[in-house]
Amino acid sequence: MALTLEIDFAPAHELASSFYAFTHKSSHKVLELGASWVKSVKNRLPENFLKEIANDPEVCDLNLLVWACPGERTTEGFLTWLSGLSSGDLFDLFSRWSDQVPADLISKRDKLVWMLSEWNEQYFSQVDPAILTGLHQNAETMRSLIPLMTPIELMEKATNGFRLNPNDKLEKIILIPQYHFRPANTSSHYERLSFTKYPVDALPVGTDEPSPSLLRFTRGLSDENRLHILRFIAKTPQTFSDIVRFCGLSKGTVHYHLMLLRAAGLVRVSMTGNTVEYSVRREALKDLNSQLTHYLVEL
Repeated sequence: MALTLEIDFAPAHELASSFYAFTHKSSHKVLELGASWVKSVKNRLPENFLKEIANDPEVCDLNLLVWACPGERTTEGFLTWLSGLSSGDLFDLFSRWSDQVPADLISKRDKLVWMLSEWNEQYFSQVDPAILTGLHQNAETMRSLIPLMTPIELMEKATNGFRLNPNDKLEKIILIPQYHFRPANTSSHYERLSFTKYPVDALPVGTDEPSPSLLRFTRGLSDENRLHILRFIAKTPQTFSDIVRFCGLSKGTVHYHLMLLRAAGLVRVSMTGNTVEYSVRREALKDLNSQLTHYLVEL
């Protein structure tokens, strides 16, 4: 069966992305929304809710659940649909795509509905509607490219460098635009189905301001260690362990440098099974020149 690609967007997807951005504490350091966003949201939330999500915020794969939901998939519509699923419905949904079905599906579903309902009431229902409009527009733009590019090419374009080299069993790639977890991609993979959420600058930028992508470029190139890494992986693709050995830095520091280089689109991440290799995206260097020229000319 030929590999296909689908661009999916619904408000419920961004509900999930915003919740993940807040609860995934290890990524707060690199979130473009910043520590001020985390602090502001935290101050809105009830203490019992904060304790609950600190213990076990991730209970099911929301990418699969939102994608499978019929209808327009507003926040309320998705939560109503999810609340009405039986244990058999949930089992059928997960077993269709994976041999490993989560245990205690009903209790996990109930907890998930409660957490997302509370999150929606306290935070997501108040986000700027322009964010959802911008994500919807991006999804339409990406859909128009499906006839013009292979699934792998379009995936790399949307994600700014993530390239999945599929096995023979993978049938479909689902790409989902997201705002809250910028500048990172997030993924969940099944044997025959793969989800990747890619970052989108959904809000407009002032005419005198540099674009977020230009700022990521300049930030990515502003550190000597990151330049050393780029030169190293420009010669031949390298694994994370190779890069750590080359740099002589801690794994956490190398991961941080690679995160910034990936956010800038300067690094191609090729995933084949469990093997991940990093290489330079030379086309991104041309894009840097055009973006910088455009910004200077516009001024």
